[in-house]
Amino acid sequence: PVGREAARLGESQWGVREVLSQDNGLVVIGATSGCIEVFADYHAPFFEFFNVHELCPLSEDEARAVVATLAALCGTPGAHTVLEHDPGRFRAMYALSEGMPRMLALIAGIVAAERSSTASDLECMLDQLTPYYRARFAELPPQAQMLVDVVALHWHPITAAACAEQTRLDVNIVSAQLNRLVKHGLLAKVSLSGASKLGFQLVERLFNLWYLMRATPRSRQKLAWFAEFLYELHSG
Repeated sequence: PVGREAARLGESQWGVREVLSQDNGLVVIGATSGCIEVFADYHAPFFEFFNVHELCPLSEDEARAVVATLAALCGTPGAHTVLEHDPGRFRAMYALSEGMPRMLALIAGIVAAERSSTASDLECMLDQLTPYYRARFAELPPQAQMLVDVVALHWHPITAAACAEQTRLDVNIVSAQLNRLVKHGLLAKVSLSGASKLGFQLVERLFNLWYLMRATPRSRQKLAWFAEFLYELHSG
């Protein structure tokens, strides 16, 4: 990851900045799934040094065009058939992935295969994401893992007080941990309906779906029903 590599440079970052500033023949391209602290720190060498392009979620039409292009490049006519004659299958997967650009290559491959159910489509996509999400969860400290577990299983935004009650930890410790997870880009603060307090939820809802899919048989079955509901909803 770009942020981790930059941090490893230590004091050498100023030297790297000087080289990159003087040599126009060098081009550095990187990608990250979260905010990089060393690039946002006013006193850090790379503050506002790079041009940042945020890959925002694509609209349904944009996502459809990307999947169609990928199908043409990969020679998978099955994806074109789905887009034309079974749009509910694509639209359900689009809704579940929230239009995230890096998910579209997976969707293009999944819809190109013969359909058994939307639940199996979702499971196929989450299976391919398992190494990534498992690694992200495993690198968290034990206490942070405990809080992510509570937040993920709750699905809806949850307050720090509710997290503290479920984990039996001091609310001040929980608040500090939750805010740290927000800073690292794993959680987001959201407003709660009819309440002045803020709630916490996983930034990537697909990460939350992955966690629920592997949590309990009951949550897995609920997700299967939800996936099929989306298919029927978007097929009408």
